[in-house]
Amino acid sequence: MFKNCCGARTRRGTACLRKALPNGRCPNHGGLSTGPKTEVGRRAIARAQRKRWNRWRASIGR
Repeated sequence: MFKNCCGARTRRGTACLRKALPNGRCPNHGGLSTGPKTEVGRRAIARAQRKRWNRWRASIGR
């Protein structure tokens, strides 16, 4: 792998070759993501996650 590359796995299964940020990840793979900061944002994320899990559980028959 090249020096200073992200190194995360892509959908194809190969290593991402985009230049890494100081934290070691690229903007495509969570390098700039800090998550929700406000209580409203946290609730929105929690709601979306519950919706996804419920959809997944329904798809496998749980």
